[in-house]
Amino acid sequence: MTIFEFDDLHEAEKHEALWQHGYIIGARIEDDYKIMLYQLFSFYVELYHNIENKILKRIRSFSNIRLGYLYNEIDLKSAGLL
Repeated sequence: MTIFEFDDLHEAEKHEALWQHGYIIGARIEDDYKIMLYQLFSFYVELYHNIENKILKRIRSFSNIRLGYLYNEIDLKSAGLL
């Protein structure tokens, strides 16, 4: 699956793809959101959950690993991502 194919999926299909093929590689807190970072095939996906009500607010995909600097609790080299 490519990032473009993922972006064309409905929300439930995105969750299924993450569940079956994704690997959680980081998490962070920003403002009122807990953001989970997944690697999915050759790209990355962030899930934004509102901390207070636990509702998913945003799914964002990207291919640029430089955003990994936001996740300082993971070692991207050790994980084979760099």
